[in-house]
This record gives sequence, C-alpha cells and structure tokens, in this order.
Amino acid sequence: MARVDGPEGVIPGMRVSTSLLFNTMMRDVSKYLERMNELREEIATGKALQKPSDDPLGASRAVAIRALLAGAEQHGRNVTDSREWLSATETYLSQAQDILIAAKDAAIKGANDTLSADARAAIAYDVNQMIEDMLRLSNTQHEGRYLFAGLRTMTTPFTAQRSGEYITEVKYEGDGGIKSIEAEDGVNIQVNLPGDVAFGDSGLFSTLIGLRDHLLSNDGSGIAEDIGKLDACIDRVSQMIGQLGARSARLDRANTRLEQDKVRLAAMLSKVEDTDIAKSTVALELQQVIYKAALAAGAQVIQPTLLDYLR
Repeated sequence: MARVDGPEGVIPGMRVSTSLLFNTMMRDVSKYLERMNELREEIATGKALQKPSDDPLGASRAVAIRALLAGAEQHGRNVTDSREWLSATETYLSQAQDILIAAKDAAIKGANDTLSADARAAIAYDVNQMIEDMLRLSNTQHEGRYLFAGLRTMTTPFTAQRSGEYITEVKYEGDGGIKSIEAEDGVNIQVNLPGDVAFGDSGLFSTLIGLRDHLLSNDGSGIAEDIGKLDACIDRVSQMIGQLGARSARLDRANTRLEQDKVRLAAMLSKVEDTDIAKSTVALELQQVIYKAALAAGAQVIQPTLLDYLR
C-alpha cells in the first residue's frame, strides 16, 4: 500500500486530532498568503529587495553600488558648476583681450608723428574709458561671487586710486588662492584664475595707464614702446584663454565619462534591486493556485461530524 504523507509536522501513523490538522493547515495557508503578498508588493513597487533580509548579499551589493552612484553624481555636480565658472572666466577674459586689441589700435594711431597734442589727448580719453571697462571686467561676479578674486570670492578684487577723472593705479585686494575640484576619483582640475595672474602679472592696467599718460603728455616715443607692451599683454591673455579652454575640455571629457558611469551603475543597481515583472507575475499566479489548492484540501480534510459536535 502506498505511503501517504500527512501535513507538515504530522508523523505518519499517529492519531491526528482535528485541531492539529486545522493548525497545520492554517500555518501553511498563512505561509502561502504571505508569499503572495510579497510577490504583489514586488510587482507593485518594481523592487525585488523590499528589506535587507530578502537577500542579504544583494542588499550589500545595492548599498555599495548606491555609494558609487552617489559619488558619480557629486562629481557630476562639481563638473557642471566648475564648467560654468570656467566658461564665465573665459568669456570675460576674452572681453579684456578685445579691450587690449582696441588699445593697440589706438596706440598705433597715436604713434603717428603727424598728430597734434590735441588729437592725442582725444585718443587718451578713449583709452581712459578702456581702463574703466577693464576695471569693470576685473570685478565681474558670477552667481554672486567675484571671478578674479582667488579664494576671496566675496571681496571686490580690484580697487582704483584716482586723480580727478583719471585712474592712476589699480590695486589687487584678492589673493592668489587656487581652487581645484575633483572631477573624477583622483583627478583634480584648477577652475579659477586669480586676478593677480590674469590682470596684475600680465600688466594690463599698468600698460593701459601708461599709454593714456603718454598720449596726454604727447610722448611719441613712449607711445611706440606701449605698442610692444600691448602685444605682450595680448599674447599673455591669449595664452590664459587657451589654458582655460583646455581645462574646460578636460571637464567635458570627465563629464562624458561620469554620465557613462552613472548609466552603467544604474543598470547594475536595477539588476540587483528591480523586479523581473514577468517572472514575478508567473510566480504569483502559481502561488495563487497553490493557495487555492491548500484551501480546497483543508476543506476536504476538516469536515464537521456528529462526533465533533458531541465532544
């Protein structure tokens, strides 16, 4: 005669009471119902990992991947903010270069020995406006912070000493602090250009002031020397613009790699955490069949009898 196993926890051959059968059936039914609810939640949320105990190894991997993803996102924000800062710096430095080119044209015109003192004085007035424009550019702000102040971004970097309507000297009030950001793990890129380097070391203000004064004093030889100084200033500014462009290009490449990393990490996280909807749906349908079968089997086994009412 074939052996028939009883419910879980029941030893074959032993006398089985109705209460034992009922308790066993309820335990099994509750287990099936709990699993059905877990599958429904997985499908509804799209997440296979509802709590760490569901898959301790998977949960550990998910934490590690999330940390890497958070790092990539932070680096991405660093790169975006720094790219905007560099772009603004490059824009205003290019405008400073335009002023220098205009000043050189004025110097070439003023170097003409046939010009009268009054004509040179008129050119000097134009150059004086260029000095004012250069001062304005050197004190440019980006998002409430001074671009050319080094690390003292809340301090006006350049102040002018005046004699009447003329600027006689420009002093740097910022510092030489270098700001670098970590664009990627272990990759640091300088993103600022202190004003003492951009305007002071390059001699922009002193050269423009010298040109204006030579024009006012009708000093032809001094004006001729200023042309060479302006050429040097233009070359220096052009070099700095090139350096800024190279840094921006590095940031762009870093940003591309970061975006690729974020896509890859998001895919890895999805593989660990997300529900396979098709697989979970099939599992839920199967669990529903098992659940209904357990209910039907329990209804057949536990039948009320006259003896049950007499006990």
